[in-house]
Amino acid sequence: MLFRDGPETRERQIRPPHIGISAGDQRSHKRRQEPAATLVDREREVSALEELFLDAQHSRSRIAVIYGEAGSGKTALLHAVAHNAANAGALWLNATASPAEQAIPLAVFDQIFRRPELDTEQVRNAIAVLDELASGAERAGTRREGISASLAPALRELWSLLHGLTREQTVIVSVDDVHYADEYSLKFLLYLVGRLRSAPLLMIFTERLHVPQFESVLPADLPEQPCAHVVRLKPLSVCGVKRLLHERLGPRAARDLVVPIHQLSAGCPTLVQALVEDACGHGQAPGHPVPGAAFGQAVLRCVERSGGLVKSLARAVAILGESASPSLLGKVIDVDTEFAAHALAVFSDKGTVDERGFRQAAVRSAIIDSIPPKERMAMHRRVAELLHDEGAEASLVARHIIAAGSPHERWMISTLKDASEEALAEGDVGQAVCYLRLAHQICAGMSCDPADRAALTSLLVRAEWRCDPAATLRHLPLLESAAREGRLEGRHAVMLLTQLLWHGRIHTAVDVLEGILHRFYGSMTFEKATPSAADTCLLWLLGLYPDYLRGIASRDRDDVAPTFEPLAVTSQFQEAAVLCREMAEHNDENVVESAERILQNGRPNDKVAPLVTALMCLICVERIDAAAKWCDSLLREVTEPGAATWQAVFTALRGIIDLRRGDLVDTQRHADAALGSMSHKSWGVGIGVPLAASVSACVARGDLVKAEELLKTPVPEEMFLTPVGLLYLHARGHYHLESGRAHAALSDFRLCGKLMVRWDMDLPSFVPWRVDTAQACLRAGDEVTAKRIVEEQLELVSPDHHRARGLTLRVLAAVNPVRARPRILREALGELQLAGDRLESARVLADSSRVQHLLGNLDRARKFAKRARLLAEQCGADSLSRSILPDVPASMPATVADGAMVAKAGELSEAERRVASLAAAGHTNVEIARRLYVTVSTVEQHLTRVYRKLAVDRSELPSVLPPCHTDLTVEGSAAV
Repeated sequence: MLFRDGPETRERQIRPPHIGISAGDQRSHKRRQEPAATLVDREREVSALEELFLDAQHSRSRIAVIYGEAGSGKTALLHAVAHNAANAGALWLNATASPAEQAIPLAVFDQIFRRPELDTEQVRNAIAVLDELASGAERAGTRREGISASLAPALRELWSLLHGLTREQTVIVSVDDVHYADEYSLKFLLYLVGRLRSAPLLMIFTERLHVPQFESVLPADLPEQPCAHVVRLKPLSVCGVKRLLHERLGPRAARDLVVPIHQLSAGCPTLVQALVEDACGHGQAPGHPVPGAAFGQAVLRCVERSGGLVKSLARAVAILGESASPSLLGKVIDVDTEFAAHALAVFSDKGTVDERGFRQAAVRSAIIDSIPPKERMAMHRRVAELLHDEGAEASLVARHIIAAGSPHERWMISTLKDASEEALAEGDVGQAVCYLRLAHQICAGMSCDPADRAALTSLLVRAEWRCDPAATLRHLPLLESAAREGRLEGRHAVMLLTQLLWHGRIHTAVDVLEGILHRFYGSMTFEKATPSAADTCLLWLLGLYPDYLRGIASRDRDDVAPTFEPLAVTSQFQEAAVLCREMAEHNDENVVESAERILQNGRPNDKVAPLVTALMCLICVERIDAAAKWCDSLLREVTEPGAATWQAVFTALRGIIDLRRGDLVDTQRHADAALGSMSHKSWGVGIGVPLAASVSACVARGDLVKAEELLKTPVPEEMFLTPVGLLYLHARGHYHLESGRAHAALSDFRLCGKLMVRWDMDLPSFVPWRVDTAQACLRAGDEVTAKRIVEEQLELVSPDHHRARGLTLRVLAAVNPVRARPRILREALGELQLAGDRLESARVLADSSRVQHLLGNLDRARKFAKRARLLAEQCGADSLSRSILPDVPASMPATVADGAMVAKAGELSEAERRVASLAAAGHTNVEIARRLYVTVSTVEQHLTRVYRKLAVDRSELPSVLPPCHTDLTVEGSAAV
């Protein structure tokens, strides 16, 4: 409280607002301006001060003290009343005290009297006296008794000056923020008040609301004096805020915003104005004001005008944030816990602070930004030490360590490391990298143990790889050195190995792996233990560099098989290794079961290899729908910014999946997105995956120029030692084939086959290199070799791999006599429709059209051409669409026979037409069932009735259904 309240305290009864000016001053009164907008809810206070001015006009000197919190409108009230009095003929001598001048003797008096309108001889003499006294006070310093002898004459001179002014007119002397007044000015003011009891003089002081432990600068007995009056400003009421909003924003906004703005501002006029400014500047929605920069700066001004202790409290609360307990707050600013608790309660009552610190981010930011950098860092360091001593969460302590800057202490390293683990678990990779970089820096500066530094570097590599694999390259030399010297174990050794393999540094990786195996686990047989770290390393080798896994095995034991025999089936990596073994055994059912188990239980984290392995295995066994579902699920889980590498990897795999479906547009979109999300250097040997998808799509669409540009992208030589290189060679070979360079294509396809056989990965469903080679031989005119190779392929391909069989049968048809081709192509089409590959189905239909044309069956040729072109257009295969019987328009009118068939189609039910239209468009029964939300059995029943009614088979459906039915869009259709 500003003054001590008690029974004897005299406060004048405040009457309703009126103009307390004498009749002789009515003309001046008419010129009185209306109070400013911030004076809403201040009518009683204005009335009381005007009454004091009336008393002063009648030679009864008065003192008014306006008491309120910072931002409550003390200055606005003072100026409004003083301006009104000046308009009524009074002389207003005003000063504003400030902390910057608090140490300057007589600074306030200097403001009061050193003004142009008082340029008289007496005033000049008084100013000379002030200058002399100020100089004496400065020489005396803190020894106030040094100027006591000259004080009395100076006071008499100033009294004489002020008395003379009051003889001419009523005088108002105001001091705003009197709590900042210098001591000498304050003493002089109080002296003059006591000597001018019967003069037309009104003195107005404004003083802030002060916190406990700090008393008013004015005498405690001042309110008890007859001439004194106290005005205490209260917060604005809801009605007052509504009036203010009405003036600034209009009636509708005032009605919508009044309640939330009153709650946010706690009725403080300054904060209300700031919220209005934020609302006007940002076009906020009615009823939802959001505190912005103006509000933050307004709170900051209020804090800074509330005194040093309040400012320290606010700064400590801003720094502590959610840790702002009374105990910690007291320790930070060196006050007792009880006082800190009281201060927090005051802040909380006003709605500015809750259990997380300042409620509004704009306020916290404004206050923190106002702290000088050195002081701010010192506060963060102190808070970090206190939180660490109390056992707070590592992430909480780490944020203050980061903000504190140097110097650092050894305990900070482990805290930052633990905090990075927490950040990674929450997906905040950027913050984890920040923590680990500082920990690494501290460790290097303190000459920590090399093994500890290597472990920290490994953790940093782990975090950086998630965002940008290229950023990890600079750390690899230190980790390689640590591995050679035996200071890198467990997951840190695995991290090094995966980075080396990712970036194609295979020889170094093999050396590291051999060291891990022999130093910790003995031999490849793992007789001593179940080495999960080594399992991880071997799985990376198995998936990326089969030649080198075989080499390590043969060095250790002559009779060791090149396949990896895992021991710990509970490990995700072990399951992936089992999956690879099942792939080699061509056990598709087990492959699907194992792959989906890995995908079901796994999450995109540092162990991304098993997930990629599982997806690739699903692709290889032609479970494309399942692969697409799981890939989309993984992509939804890696949307945060700190998972850029995973996003790129899974997006590239999605492009491969789209390519297997024949969706060239989506293939191109996903492949280009993957390539654009990371630099070529970051991709390492994996760059072949998105490049292969994009090049294949460009070739299929006929855009050979873009395909050529993509193939100019630099790729690491080590990529061709990995299965990724197989996809790249396959795509590049088809580019050469379509560019008329059959022998270059043959070279790529044969190298692909050589590697697949050597690696025991000869899976036609992965890369059909024999089919590719046969096509190249046909282009080169070697039909005999083409036939031999394709027949060999047909014997190897599994009956369950419909896409691989369909591709093989299509080429087999090309090496058989013309009359034998329709049957083979019909079988190929059935296989490809089962596989769901619309692009290859379109190619088979195009081949069928050409064969029928050669056989003279022009109607059948036209029907196949229409179907082929329709599918090609749906796939985005413009080049194929243009090549299909260009002399027969896709929209050719139906013949008479066709018209009769179309008429029969009218007999179909709506459900039958939906199913038939999708079947005619090349969709499989499974796809039709999924699109129409029915069972496969229902689809089969509908098709059976369609075939019976129309007397056609599935291949003839497009020729008997009107184009409008064939183009039917069924997404979102009702169930059949």
